[in-house]
Amino acid sequence: MKTKKELKLEKKLKKKLKKQKNKTLNLKLSIELSEKQKEIYNWCKLENGIQYVIVSTGRQVGKSTISTIVGLDWCLTKKNYNVGFFMPTYKQCKNIFKRYKKMLGGLIKSGFVRFVASPDLIITFSNGSTIQFFTSENDNCRSFTFDSIIVDEACFIKDDIWTGAIQPTVQASLSKKNENGLEGFSGKVLIVSTPKEKNW
Repeated sequence: MKTKKELKLEKKLKKKLKKQKNKTLNLKLSIELSEKQKEIYNWCKLENGIQYVIVSTGRQVGKSTISTIVGLDWCLTKKNYNVGFFMPTYKQCKNIFKRYKKMLGGLIKSGFVRFVASPDLIITFSNGSTIQFFTSENDNCRSFTFDSIIVDEACFIKDDIWTGAIQPTVQASLSKKNENGLEGFSGKVLIVSTPKEKNW
């Protein structure tokens, strides 16, 4: 049984969420980016005409950090914006999911963000935007459609999984035209990887 104080707080939060529903969200993070990370971040800004951002670089240079921040930025910038986050293994997906939870965990009680853990791994924001995680080991994403996607360690993805399952999830958004009839101002694909045999 909830106390009067708890019911009052719940009512206040619901009222706050209702106001937020049709607005973009603002959040300040105390994360310092390197110059290269800032460059990638700017390339990934929505509505700048760039559809594909491909980053091939060595290990331990902050690829996952910038990918995490970009995904968050997309969700806060647009309401009802759906992001697919792909990594080679389910364990890696869980690690990034936990990173988001550590980053935003303090905002759960306010209703700003909600986390659905194993097996789904979904982050839902109060403006209706979501980040959903998938392993790129299989084609389980086939029935999904996203506004933008992030593909980490892309060099480990099999060609048929990329062309037959992952890429089609964002194709409709990439093909969407703006008021001037131009493509490239809605969807975005961020591909990040350490160099291997593939030439992205």
